[in-house]
Amino acid sequence: MNSSMKKILFAAAFAVCAPMAFVACSGSSTDEPTDTKVTAITLSVDKESIEANGEDAVQFKVMGDNGQDLTGVQGVRILIPATETFLDGMQYTSTMNETVVFQARYQGIYSNEVTVTVKNRGLYEKYFRHVMISQMTSTGCINCPNMSSTLKTLSAQYPDRLQLLAFHTDYSGTKDPFTIDAANSLASQFSVQGYPSAIVDMRTMLGGASSGPIVTQINRSLQEYPATCGVKVSSVYDQATKMATASISVAADKANTYSIGAAVVLDGQPATGDAAQSGADASYVHNNIVLLISNINGGFVGDGKMDAGDEVSLDMQFNLSDAKYDGYDRSQMRVVAFALAMDGDNFYVNNTASCALDGGSVDYILNE
Repeated sequence: MNSSMKKILFAAAFAVCAPMAFVACSGSSTDEPTDTKVTAITLSVDKESIEANGEDAVQFKVMGDNGQDLTGVQGVRILIPATETFLDGMQYTSTMNETVVFQARYQGIYSNEVTVTVKNRGLYEKYFRHVMISQMTSTGCINCPNMSSTLKTLSAQYPDRLQLLAFHTDYSGTKDPFTIDAANSLASQFSVQGYPSAIVDMRTMLGGASSGPIVTQINRSLQEYPATCGVKVSSVYDQATKMATASISVAADKANTYSIGAAVVLDGQPATGDAAQSGADASYVHNNIVLLISNINGGFVGDGKMDAGDEVSLDMQFNLSDAKYDGYDRSQMRVVAFALAMDGDNFYVNNTASCALDGGSVDYILNE
């Protein structure tokens, strides 16, 4: 790593208004209506489509069947049924192309559903943004399977949006077969005090397996730190030498100083000796295991400075000849490439890409 690169610092968590949406919160709710004889409610919106720029907002209105406007009344909530999450206000903004169904709830009564389309993200962000979550885990950690379950659920709620890495260390007297030195270094760098923990975009460390804080940071990354570069990667594996070569390219949409890193990860490993963990069952497997990583904090190409429209490429090689890798199926291995961009004096993950270890290839992904 270039000596001018400074150590990534811990950043405090930043709260947003809603767990699954970028929402501008409304003011304090009004008092309960004096006429509470409401048997049905109706939800409406001021527009059916908004721009995916994080600023254009749809406003909600809730009416009772008694003719009373319930918008903002205490106890009235706006629900996204698909994710079973509530907004914290009466408006919705987004930085993703999506179609979202909403419903209102009041005193156990549910309204009709309304659909809002969020469009044109490509006008505001060229490259599709991937958020990298580094899971700090161990086979000796009782609750780590809960974190794995949470991340699996979030991956489904954010389709193709999350890039997961699992860094294993020895923990609580248990020797973890997947422990690597880089995991211990990362845990020390971010002052990880307990497991499970997660580091989002090498920017913010979160403890515990609860989804709420992780969702907050995913949303923060998507809204406040959009992709300013794209990443593409291909990989080949030489069976004779047991060497993998990952060819990585980064294209800048905005001028900045960028660095590049990559990891070899392993999926589909049955739990060995840790199936009794509270979050595990008989089918529990370890995925996204980091076996090898190059430039965990990124490595420069030249001086790392890129102008908009520039593209840099490099090859990274990974040696899998050690006997400890012999039992692992190469078809269950992937390469995860990541680009870090300078923000202030430090570097954070800006975008990623992943492909199969042997013969995989992924091109730049653009927003529509």
